[in-house]
Amino acid sequence: LYGTTTAGGAAANGTVFSLATNGSSFAVLHDFSALDSNTGTNTDGALPCGGLVLSGSTVYGTASAGGAGGAGVVFSMNTSGGSFTVLHHFTPLDPVTATNTDGAIPSSGLVLSNGVLYGTTLAGGSGGKGVVYSIGADGLGFAVLRTRCPGAN
Repeated sequence: LYGTTTAGGAAANGTVFSLATNGSSFAVLHDFSALDSNTGTNTDGALPCGGLVLSGSTVYGTASAGGAGGAGVVFSMNTSGGSFTVLHHFTPLDPVTATNTDGAIPSSGLVLSNGVLYGTTLAGGSGGKGVVYSIGADGLGFAVLRTRCPGAN
């Protein structure tokens, strides 16, 4: 089994873990790093709260904060805990309009189909209400598929 914790870990910003189905062999595979106290950014994201997607020996997930823009990341890593890679850093939100070009705060799990990951964000995009996005499992081809309109619930 593979999962995330939203808190805890070395910097208290969450972890990715593995656990055998009988409850033994618990291992922390990745500790999310500390956030810069002024910018809210880091190199690998923070506060993962969506589930993980497993494909072969790779897991994919999102972290709802941190990253280069402070608005979360999409990541991949191998099931042994190595090769942690940020596939996409969500860009910072405009401080006045709470909008950006690619969404912010990914907090749901991902769907993987034919080598493409699909996900949603809670905020950002041109309307500030989040987006539906896709990105190749290799980190290429990020695209906003749909932006939620202002006033949408």
